[in-house]
Amino acid sequence: MKIFVRAMHANPSRDNKELVKLLDGLVFPGSLETNAKKMIKFSYNDLPRDYKTCLLYLSIFPKVEKISRSRVAQRWVVEGLVSKEDRHSSLRQAKRCFDQLADRWLVCPAKVSAEGKVKTCTVHDIVRDFITIRARKQHIMDPRLSQHLARHFSVLSNIRLRPSENIINFLMKPSRASSQLQLLKVLDLEGSRFSNYQQYLSNVCNMIALLKFLSLRNTDITRLPKEINKLQQLEVLDIRQTEYLHVSAIKLIVLLKLKHLLAGSVDASWTVSTVRMPHKITRMTALRVLSHVQATEHRAWELHKLGELWQLRKLGVVIDDSRAQLYYLLKGISDLNESLQSLSIEIKPASTYPTAPDTFLANEARRQKPPKFLESLSISGFTNYIWLLPLLTSSHDVLTKVTLQKTTLDQDDMEVLAKLKKLRSLRLRQILHIRDQRELLFKEKERDRTPNNKDKDEENNCFEALKYLVVEGGGIAKIGFQGRAAHNLEKIVWSSGFTEMESLSGLRNLPELKEIDFEGGSIPHQEILEAIPKTVHIKLPYCEGP
Repeated sequence: MKIFVRAMHANPSRDNKELVKLLDGLVFPGSLETNAKKMIKFSYNDLPRDYKTCLLYLSIFPKVEKISRSRVAQRWVVEGLVSKEDRHSSLRQAKRCFDQLADRWLVCPAKVSAEGKVKTCTVHDIVRDFITIRARKQHIMDPRLSQHLARHFSVLSNIRLRPSENIINFLMKPSRASSQLQLLKVLDLEGSRFSNYQQYLSNVCNMIALLKFLSLRNTDITRLPKEINKLQQLEVLDIRQTEYLHVSAIKLIVLLKLKHLLAGSVDASWTVSTVRMPHKITRMTALRVLSHVQATEHRAWELHKLGELWQLRKLGVVIDDSRAQLYYLLKGISDLNESLQSLSIEIKPASTYPTAPDTFLANEARRQKPPKFLESLSISGFTNYIWLLPLLTSSHDVLTKVTLQKTTLDQDDMEVLAKLKKLRSLRLRQILHIRDQRELLFKEKERDRTPNNKDKDEENNCFEALKYLVVEGGGIAKIGFQGRAAHNLEKIVWSSGFTEMESLSGLRNLPELKEIDFEGGSIPHQEILEAIPKTVHIKLPYCEGP
């Protein structure tokens, strides 16, 4: 029924003949599974041709697997299932396709962000049966490979492996498993854990010259073989969550067609550890996504070289809390002011307790050109680096998402954030110290009542566009809303960590508020719950016992 209702929502002006045909095909009384498949077919037939192919592609993943939006979108693009004028447009189209499948409930959301974006999904058994039959008929799914093997490779790759074999059998002797290795575009080893990774990868690099997508995410790999540079057609290299990977693992790579280099592991405290930046990064001018890499301790000037990657759209860096590294990073970002759309800066603490930035650094930073089209910004540092925010945004009309982590916060900082006219999502993680009795206060702007100024409400609203507020990891005990500040807020996620929740006030000033999610182990006081309007959905953390 969800699939049917969402199909109607996607196309409400459909011809009446389609509905009559569907009704005639249903059996009453009849098999629930039979009618369900007819509903699925009804929605499936609505999809554009390339979206149908992308849905059928999901049949190669095992039943229990949670399929990542970003991962499968990358695979669709390199497999040629989504084709636009350039790869950037193709990837946007692939992500739109995933969102459309989720909107129509042809895939089931598994992990959903605070903003409501589906990050991972699963495929319902009945939908899986439906797409598996069609995938085999249309020769999208290789009938000779079992699902636990098919997910590793390109579709129709002519890989010959028995169901009793595993991915190691292929990596040991790739030529034995296939006589057409030049056709292989995807090798996805995510989650595969075994020893001798470096030797196995050497075999792959020597045999599969046209590989475009290589994922080593969440594996036990410690180093990359020197033969990695033979993969000169490689477009995506994913080495995230490789906790044993040496910090210098990618310093010698030179892959001229690489577009996405994804690295870094995040621990339970949201701290990023990652590999050092390649020494010849400036030669890889095709890069669009570089996230996350670490600046070399004594080569701070390399951060300025990032400005030569003129196609870079998304950048994530880890730097030391030092004047030189921050200065050269800001110079590099200045050179990317026409292209950069997403920026994440993780500032590691100094050996001594850090102090506020000195006057020299602040003045030099102001001389740089901020990115014109920056939409997402994340700053993590053990001191107050929110002063960077206005320097990194040339226009208050572009930035839509801000994450601040491991920093101090006061009411002056809130006024800086309030100036961002398009800010839709604000995430505050592990705020170390908040003044005014640990209260996060959204204040209405003071009105100018001079005779020459028209007193319009819309001119005095702070956080006008804010829809999602996420507070995680403690440091904030009170949240309050005054007047019409943040009056379009729709969802609050509050995970207090070890900080006791004391108050949540002013909710009556939020007419659009639909949901409050109290994550983590802390259950709010009864007084807080009683202050929440009855129209707001409350989600409490799961706790065992009474």
